Amino acid sequence: MQESNKENYCLIILSTGENEKHNTLIRYDIIQGLKQLYDELGDNHIKQIAMELLKLEEDSKYRNKYQSGLNK
Repeated sequence: MQESNKENYCLIILSTGENEKHNTLIRYDIIQGLKQLYDELGDNHIKQIAMELLKLEEDSKYRNKYQSGLNK
């Protein structure tokens, strides 16, 4: 999968997942997965994607939770 397709896929999941059961857990898992991928590869582009996804969260409670997942 090309870089832009990966980003778009994550953005679609995060932006349309509000109707999903446990959508906040899904979003947290995506952020955690990006963090683990960044830790393994050291690619700053991956970290930037995660940061952009954080900006999409409107609820400060969950945005802070997702941010804490990135800082672990």
